Amino acid sequence: MHGPQRQSGFTLFEILVVVLIIGIIAGTAVLSVGVLRDDRQVRREADRAAALISILQDEAMLQGREFGIEFTRTGYRFVEYDPFGDRWAEIPLDDLLRARQLPESMEIELYLDGQSVKLDDTPARFVTDEDDDRARGIELYSPHVFVYSSGDLTPFEVHIIRPTDNARVALAIDVLGNQEFLAEEDF
Repeated sequence: MHGPQRQSGFTLFEILVVVLIIGIIAGTAVLSVGVLRDDRQVRREADRAAALISILQDEAMLQGREFGIEFTRTGYRFVEYDPFGDRWAEIPLDDLLRARQLPESMEIELYLDGQSVKLDDTPARFVTDEDDDRARGIELYSPHVFVYSSGDLTPFEVHIIRPTDNARVALAIDVLGNQEFLAEEDF
């Protein structure tokens, strides 16, 4: 004779514990993806700037021309030196090297020779042929960073930050154009 059969399975309590654990893991994963996505946005902007600076350096060497980079608090633009007019001007008809604006929540910090540079909110005004600024002794426009036809450039460090959560990516570029993303303990 057989004794009473015992049914096997999970109790309601065990099922609830498993559902709770899955919920906690899923919630953590969703929050982590949100945080990583935001950090990736800052890194993507820094990667874009690094790539464009490399292209500008290559263009300077290939074309034998002098270029510059002007930074503002919320963006940057590339300029070229016009030796005939003895002045800096925007690069015409080049969509790749057009002025760049960071997303609204991000800002730029610039360091030259280890010193912080106070950046304006808007780009500086170019001197035109109609301007008589030289005669009046007004200082002429000059970019923050020079990119020479030899391929050398002004060494600098640029930080792209999002102040709301202090997400930050720092890019250091030396005189030869070698780029290095800095670890947080290095800046």
